[in-house]
Formats: sequence, structure tokens, C-alpha cells
Amino acid sequence: FNSLMKAWAVVKEPEKCEQWLKRMIDVKVEPTRKSFGTLINAWASIRNLDEALRWVNEMRQFGLEPNAAIFTSIIQNCSTASQVEYWVAEMENSNVKPNKYTYVVIISMLGKTEGSAVAQMWMEKMLEANIVPGVEAVTALIDSYGNVGDIEKVEK
Repeated sequence: FNSLMKAWAVVKEPEKCEQWLKRMIDVKVEPTRKSFGTLINAWASIRNLDEALRWVNEMRQFGLEPNAAIFTSIIQNCSTASQVEYWVAEMENSNVKPNKYTYVVIISMLGKTEGSAVAQMWMEKMLEANIVPGVEAVTALIDSYGNVGDIEKVEK
């Protein structure tokens, strides 16, 4: 089931992915975190965050909690800072801490859509969380300054 779901998720057909999860449930096969994560990612990948949220809630009905990878896959498909903040809050309310990859995704995405000041703010949050930024996070931050032509900040 999970392989079929993943195949439909890869081609951005969340409805078909959802059909397989429902079929899984119908034949009494217990869905796993991976099953739900695949479907949630499929909806998020087409930027349907309402459906992603619906399936996060369904997942919880099965006694499963989303992990950092699931939340990060949703955050990766947000288009505004307010959406990112909503999902990070949802993540924290679920007692899941953003990890290094979560912050890299946020810094990279918001650096492109919201600008360098917002990317810098998220880098600071990453540091406050005692997560050491790797090359990817620093590169994403530098790119955000370069995107707006602030070469002097890039050099610092």
C-alpha cells in the first residue's frame, strides 16, 4: 500500500494516494506514520494545506503523531511567513521540535519569498534552539541577502 501511495504522491495525485490509504483501512491494514506522512506530503506538495491539516488530524485519530519529517514536508510547501509560523506552532504544540533540516527549509523558502530580514530572524531562532547551522543554512541565508542585492551583508 505504501509503495502505491508514494507512487501517486510523486506524480502529485493526492486523491489517488488518499484512495489507497482508505482502501488500506477498509481491508483492516493499520496505516503507519509513513502511510499518513506520504498522503500529507502529497497534499502539501500541491499546496493544499487544508487537506494536509485534515490528514494530520485523521492521523491523530489513529493514535499516531506527526514527526519532524512530516511537519517539515508541509512547511516546505508553505508560501507565506504566516503559514510557516502556523505550522511551526502546530509542530511545537505536538511536542515536536524543528530540526536542522526544518530550519534550512524555512530559511531557504522565506529568504526567497519574504526577504533577508525574515531569513535572518529564522537563523536566529535556529541558534536560540541550540542547533548549529550547517553549510545549507548559511548558504540559504547568504542567498537571501544576495537575492536582494545586499552584497555587503553577504560578505560579512
